[in-house]
Amino acid sequence: MVLNILQSAAIHRVKTELQLIAKWHRILNKAKRRGVQIVITTDSTPKRAFASMGQWVFRSNCGAGVAADTRWAARCFACGTIYPNVVFPADRQAVEDALVVRADRGRNWRPGVTVTELEEENVKRGLPPRNARGGVNAHL
Repeated sequence: MVLNILQSAAIHRVKTELQLIAKWHRILNKAKRRGVQIVITTDSTPKRAFASMGQWVFRSNCGAGVAADTRWAARCFACGTIYPNVVFPADRQAVEDALVVRADRGRNWRPGVTVTELEEENVKRGLPPRNARGGVNAHL
């Protein structure tokens, strides 16, 4: 039972930023061997994270989805761009608490949607408004 929205460490099954970087390099090198032209760049423009199917992500400049993490820079596994400035909602924990009572496919949030709106949606679905941290949610 997952009581939070997944970040890049869990999505890519790594424990450290160094492991993520190593995995990113392996995948980019594999693409290069297949003839894909990749130029590693850094884009410091703020990218706003959103929750999609239980994962914190954002759109890369190339259009690919990128897994986001509050602890380290995000890396696009499709184009090689590094994103050091990913912005999460100020009330991220409250957003997660409202989303984790839903099945994974319903754990979606976009910037501009309030926690109150998420909680109202949950009640309309017959779910509790939010998960109480530390408790077990029987609806998962």
